[in-house]
Amino acid sequence: TPSLGQALDNTNFTWNSNGTAKWFGQYDTFFFDGDAAQSGKISNNQWTSLYTTMMGPGTLKFYWKVSSEYNKDYLSFYVDDTSNPVDRISGVADWQQVSFYLLSGIHSCSLVYQKDASNYGGSDTAWVDKIEFITEFFLS
Repeated sequence: TPSLGQALDNTNFTWNSNGTAKWFGQYDTFFFDGDAAQSGKISNNQWTSLYTTMMGPGTLKFYWKVSSEYNKDYLSFYVDDTSNPVDRISGVADWQQVSFYLLSGIHSCSLVYQKDASNYGGSDTAWVDKIEFITEFFLS
């Protein structure tokens, strides 16, 4: 089984997971290079989070995919522990790349797969792959 860093194609950051079940590296579903991270198996009213910290400014890019109950169970991206996600997806969504600009400073970044109180849809899981962070350097 690949480590989270290997599965995300980025070992420059320390990747952590918490919640009801932890994210893990796997080889079955991926966008790039034969592996990706997958959300842990959760039930209704549960969540699982994959997170790290990054030093901006820079651009964060990654691929994500979800198979969930549409408009009920979400894979969401958060910056700096806010209660509102920067972006989120639900339903049966194939791999898509997203990009976010992070301002100067240290930022906590987390991907959270969360289920609502009832029902199931799709495979009830989420995947993330090929995380890139392009730091901006300023010349004086």
